Amino acid sequence: MRCTCGCMQALLSISVATKLAEEDPAFASIRSLNLKKMLLLSLGTGTNSEFDKTYTANETAKWGIFQWKSVIQPMLDAASSYMTDYYLSTVFQALDSQDNYLRVQENALTGTTTDMVDASVANMELLKQVGEKLLKKPVSKDNPETYEQALTRFAQLLVDRKNLRANKASS
Repeated sequence: MRCTCGCMQALLSISVATKLAEEDPAFASIRSLNLKKMLLLSLGTGTNSEFDKTYTANETAKWGIFQWKSVIQPMLDAASSYMTDYYLSTVFQALDSQDNYLRVQENALTGTTTDMVDASVANMELLKQVGEKLLKKPVSKDNPETYEQALTRFAQLLVDRKNLRANKASS
């Protein structure tokens, strides 16, 4: 199972940016959590496709601590990631800034692609293929935009912001 704490780091980055805005006049526009002035790209390491497998009461009644630990920790990690992503999405939408937040993560990893210590050439090739397939998938059920389109749009937003800052600096 891969660590899915990237969303927590995304949430922390909003907190840090807001705190820095209080201290630095250059960031005054985000003091009031003006998410229209922030861009947040959250990259996940992926989750195992079986993290949400269901178990029967009869099956789990026979489990020991190690079986419970192997199931509970991945579930908690995934739940934390999903809830943080949901929170960030909701906040960005509520503040009319939904295009300024993008979470990219594959939630159906299988086999060796779930092993973070397998840096073999074969596994790196598999992960590359996973990434290429992910680019073609829609961002969500509600958003038909593919990850490739969303990342391209996001990159353009970054370029536009950089150019705007450069123009303000040269004025």
